[in-house]
Amino acid sequence: LHLYKIGAVMANILLVVADAKHELPTSVAPNDNLNFLETGIGPQNTFEILEAMLVTKHFTHIVCTGFCGSVRDDLPVGTIVIPTAIRTGNESLMKQHAVIAVPARPRLIANLEGCSVREGQIHSFSQIVTGRNVVNPDAIAVDMEMYSVAVLARQHEVSFIGGKVVSDIVPVTEVSPEQQVAQIRQNMMTAKPFIYYFWSAAKQFIQDQ
Repeated sequence: LHLYKIGAVMANILLVVADAKHELPTSVAPNDNLNFLETGIGPQNTFEILEAMLVTKHFTHIVCTGFCGSVRDDLPVGTIVIPTAIRTGNESLMKQHAVIAVPARPRLIANLEGCSVREGQIHSFSQIVTGRNVVNPDAIAVDMEMYSVAVLARQHEVSFIGGKVVSDIVPVTEVSPEQQVAQIRQNMMTAKPFIYYFWSAAKQFIQDQ
C-alpha cells in the first residue's frame, strides 16, 4: 500500500489516471506496489470503475492527474492546471452539483516551484473538445474525467487532490476530432514530465499535512 504518516494517521493514497500508458507518472511502474487505478477515457467509465473500487476499499486521499486541454492562449503545453472548481456538462453525472468547488492548496502550489502552474476552473466533457464555443467562459482548461473523480471523492468523504497538465490548445474555431487528437499525440512527450512533477508535489503535500 502507498502509505504516508499524517500525524498519528496513515494516509492511503489512490492515484487515478485515465490512460496508464501515457499518463502514469514516470516514477511509477505498473507493477509497483501502489494503489493506482486506470479508469479508461471518459466520465462514465471513470465514474463506474472508481465507484466500484470505493465501495470495497477505503482511501484517505485520491490524487487525479493526466492531460487536459487549454482554452486560454496564455496557457501553453506543459502548464500544470490546479482546479479551483470542476464543472460538468454531463447530466447523468451532475447529481446535485453542476460545479464542485475545490479547496485552495497553497502548499501544493509551493511544492511546484519552478513549474508553470495555473489555478482555475476545469470543465469536464464526455468527448474530446474541438472548439472553445462549448466551454464555459469561467473555465481555463477542459478534460474528460476529473469531475467524476471529484464527485465520487466527495460522496465517499475522501480528500481530493487534482492536477492536470496541458497537452493541447483547444482552438477558437472548431476542428475535427482527428486534428485535436493529433495535436495531443504530438505534445505528449513534452507534457508528460510535468505529470511526474505534479505527482511528486502531491505526495509531498500529503506527507507534510
